[in-house]
Amino acid sequence: MQVTTKQERMTYREPYNILADSIRTFNPAHNLSADSIRTFNPVYNFLADSITTFNPAYNILANSIRTFNPAYNLSANSIRTFNPAYNLSANSIRTFNTACNLSANSIRTFNPAYNLSANSIRTFNPDYNLSANSIRTFNPAYNLSANSIRTFNPAYNLSANSIRTFNPAYNLSANSIRTFNPAYNLSANSIRTFNPAHNRSANSIRTFNPAYNYSTNSIRTFNPAYNLSANSIRTFNPACNYSADAIRTSYMTDNYPAGFSDTQRLNKDVNKP
Repeated sequence: MQVTTKQERMTYREPYNILADSIRTFNPAHNLSADSIRTFNPVYNFLADSITTFNPAYNILANSIRTFNPAYNLSANSIRTFNPAYNLSANSIRTFNTACNLSANSIRTFNPAYNLSANSIRTFNPDYNLSANSIRTFNPAYNLSANSIRTFNPAYNLSANSIRTFNPAYNLSANSIRTFNPAYNLSANSIRTFNPAHNRSANSIRTFNPAYNYSTNSIRTFNPAYNLSANSIRTFNPACNYSADAIRTSYMTDNYPAGFSDTQRLNKDVNKP
């Protein structure tokens, strides 16, 4: 197979801001592709301190997480399906009302009359909308129940620079989405570290076996080589897992993770959706 030059690879990827080796793949049509987590408009790169930027009229301000435009709700095959009735659909994780788009400085703002029940994903106190610099801030009186996704210790609200900080006394139960080993709480620069002794149950969103494979009933399915199946959200090359400090790689610098050969880069380019 002929190996392309750096310039040719950059030209091939012109419509796509993030490399195939990063967590997200962008699509000019604004719709989520089957193999990516999120698709964006290539002319709206991420702002310095934000995670996601969608419609030009709703760009995310620095320090915020997500801002949606009601004209760009995620499709039925994506992670989230929006329903004006505020009810979660059977196959989706979250359902929003298009009249209640997220505010610029918060992650999610719910109608107090439509807080999620104890068995749903999240229950918020309307007085505790997320602050601009944190990912999630809960009211200690409204920690999620054992059957929900997350339970936080009020002394361990997320800091501005970390993703999640757990109290070892508040690891999620077997029926929730995540279970952490107290010795493996997430550091500020990492995303998740799992203990194989704490695999998730079949009733959670993700289920791990001791080899770290996901079950067919979870959101993600891995093969023993740690690659996600075609129906999962992400596909990794076992030789190029993301490092703790490099979630994204800028295509302008044409960087690939260490150990990525020219042939592997070419294959990634050719297989880009």
